[in-house]
Amino acid sequence: MDNFTDEKKLILEIMNGEIDKFSIIIDQYQNRIFSYFIKMGMNYSDAQELTQETFFKAYTKLDQHNLSKKFSTWLFSIAINLMRDFQRKQKWMLKLPFAVNENVADYRTPESEFIYEDQKKSIMNLLNVLPMKKKQILILRYLGELSYQEIADILQISSMKVRNELFSAKKKLRSTIQEKGDDLNEMLRNFGD
Repeated sequence: MDNFTDEKKLILEIMNGEIDKFSIIIDQYQNRIFSYFIKMGMNYSDAQELTQETFFKAYTKLDQHNLSKKFSTWLFSIAINLMRDFQRKQKWMLKLPFAVNENVADYRTPESEFIYEDQKKSIMNLLNVLPMKKKQILILRYLGELSYQEIADILQISSMKVRNELFSAKKKLRSTIQEKGDDLNEMLRNFGD
């Protein structure tokens, strides 16, 4: 369902009563939404709960989706709003865990595992110096692999603002690395220019 036209057709079918096809939507986006919550620092059970709530809300409000826009943009908007509501209710401070590639874990030695965990901790600490909006933009862009326009639509800001915030966030990360003297430049390259 990579094609925008196919996605639009599927949504119209669901809106016209073929509700069992909503499972296709869930299969397509469930891991991305859940991963977003985890990468934003939520624990597993809260991330699961908010993922379910995201799809429930998307289903019940499907008639409000603008079919001229990508469904993923609208779905991420719902997820972000639910997370904000959750944070307000919980008065919870986020800590960003680094995304773990489980396939790589099988090939680690004890020494490489120690280094990996140390680097992961350093990156978490680095990202936590950023304001929430900048952290969200970094995660959506580089871990969620969304375009500037998709991020702009989700956060309801201009794509130029996304570019500026991204530039500012990377600049802040680089200066923090230089201040601390940490040798994380190789990992920071993942954030591109």
